[in-house]
Amino acid sequence: MFPFKLTPKRVEYLKELELTSPSEVISYFPRTYNLYHQSVLDKENDQKRVVVKGMVHKKERVVRFGRNHTLFKFTLVYDYETYTVVCFNRDYLTKTISTGDEVIVVGKFDYYKREINMTELITNGIDNLKIRPLYSLPEGITNYEFQLLLKLCFNVTPIEEIVPESLRSKYRLVSRKKAYNDVHFPNDEEELRQALRYLKYEELLVYSLQLQLLKKEQKNAERSIAKKVDHKLLESVISKSSFILTADQEKAVSDIVKDLESNSLMYRMLQGDVGSGKTLVATMGLVANYSAGYQGVLMAPTDILARQHCAFLTSFLKDTPIKVGLLVSALSAKEKREVLEKIANHEYDIIVGTHALIQSGVEYAKLGLAVIDEQHRFGVKQRQLLKEKDENVELLMMSATPIPRSLAITLYGDMDISTIHSFPNQKRQVETRVIEGSTIKSLLKEITERVGNNERVFIVCPLIDEDENRRNVSEVYEGLKKHFQGKANVAFLHGRMGELEKEQTMIDFRDGKTSILVSTTVIEVGIDIRQATMMIIYDAESFGLATIHQLRGRIGRGGQEARCYLLCSNGSPIALKRLNYLVDHDDGFDIARFDLANRGPGDIVGTRQSGIPDLNIADIYSDLKILEVARDDAQRLIEQQDLEENKQIFAYIASKKD
Repeated sequence: MFPFKLTPKRVEYLKELELTSPSEVISYFPRTYNLYHQSVLDKENDQKRVVVKGMVHKKERVVRFGRNHTLFKFTLVYDYETYTVVCFNRDYLTKTISTGDEVIVVGKFDYYKREINMTELITNGIDNLKIRPLYSLPEGITNYEFQLLLKLCFNVTPIEEIVPESLRSKYRLVSRKKAYNDVHFPNDEEELRQALRYLKYEELLVYSLQLQLLKKEQKNAERSIAKKVDHKLLESVISKSSFILTADQEKAVSDIVKDLESNSLMYRMLQGDVGSGKTLVATMGLVANYSAGYQGVLMAPTDILARQHCAFLTSFLKDTPIKVGLLVSALSAKEKREVLEKIANHEYDIIVGTHALIQSGVEYAKLGLAVIDEQHRFGVKQRQLLKEKDENVELLMMSATPIPRSLAITLYGDMDISTIHSFPNQKRQVETRVIEGSTIKSLLKEITERVGNNERVFIVCPLIDEDENRRNVSEVYEGLKKHFQGKANVAFLHGRMGELEKEQTMIDFRDGKTSILVSTTVIEVGIDIRQATMMIIYDAESFGLATIHQLRGRIGRGGQEARCYLLCSNGSPIALKRLNYLVDHDDGFDIARFDLANRGPGDIVGTRQSGIPDLNIADIYSDLKILEVARDDAQRLIEQQDLEENKQIFAYIASKKD
């Protein structure tokens, strides 16, 4: 797929990033950007990130301490003053810089010690440096190396316009080629801003078109025979279980059954807060579908969640003739062959799985209903592939991220929505506290006590690898492992790990082989660890409130007292106001409404938010106005699909189905 030779190192990291072509590489956008505005080294910037351009005045010798640690210092002349630059574990710099060199130093400034704890040193191209992209990359690959590959990919990738000229002119958008170039190689913030304007609009326009085309197809499809649901079976299944449906759950089940019995295909969203009982409602929908003689599937975003759903369904339906199967990528070749055969022969009535459910080799005997859990994790393309597995597949999508009605209408228009407001049991009591700062020293005693009581502790970081401003999984894991050595086992979890490795990590955590889990937001989705009673979220201001609400829904699930600590590292009034809202509120709908009205400015790209849909560069909350414009434009484009200037974007969307 690459028309040039790749080094073994590049082959390895491209495989890890799942980038298989030059076009995919140039669509792998930076996660954030570092800005290089000269700082004033005064009391106002004490303990903050600073950027200074100065001259190396004097180098000190390297000092070694501990097993594998080094300390190197040099004096920097800046604005006629001298400052000490402290560099940990970078002894190679003694050969990189010389006395008299001009350099840019980035790091944390200590006003009273007149020291800069260096996080980044730039020696080349410093005169015009204003902004630099940062990518999420595997260990051992630098941003510089990735940008070298980007330049090769740009040379061999034709970037054709897809947004109609009339729309680009109307909104004064830069060309598609310039947008892709400037998002990776911006000369300044204004170039980046214009690139992001184009890319966000293009992404939301394509998303809106895909969704409206899918809805149009779904709503226009009719079948000659509506499903005949056995209501007595439904009543029997729920009466024999230990569950009592709430009024909201009963209404949602009734909505689903009516859809199944109607002559038009279901296209429904089932939304509700964490713990509101959506899975039980979806299960009753799958039972209703089974009673009409059809197979059903439940698609989850991860192996862990798929297995969890499968275990629930198997237990819940153990006294019925309904057969439940599991299809995930981690199955052995023999296991997969057996499962595929049973699916094709209708020996399985309900199949739970991941993306494996929509692969080309999967053939269903009579697929009638597809339930998509955490549907924002799946793109429109995946939903389309699942729907195409049979002629008349109903779609029920679940989301644990409550959406304000105004946003739901913008996103889904005429999609039917069922909402669960009430809770089947008493709501979990999770106390939330906000702590200014970025250290957990004051919480170590409580962690020790909870671990001693056989409880589990989640520690959440915004990033996997090193970042100069925010805490990361690698750093926190190493620190906690050292602190708790001999007292408790610490593990880590993040999205780059393989599915089997992630699953085993969660099993070990659930079973008590590890007591403390350092993770990214990969734990946000549906994982059920009954013994988890404490959560600490680093750099909580980096997350949307709905994401934090989802995360804290992972603790206190066994009825114990639980506590969630939100560490706010920047301490700004806006960030503290947002986070403190979570202290007194635990209703997901209230939180979503507040978050929509009080979004912080975030970084230059915007803070990623749990919700719908999962997008590459746009953010539903921050870019809601762009989405509203794109939705209206998409409707007009569908009405004018035959116009010559509109054909390119529809051809582009059609190519995405292949």
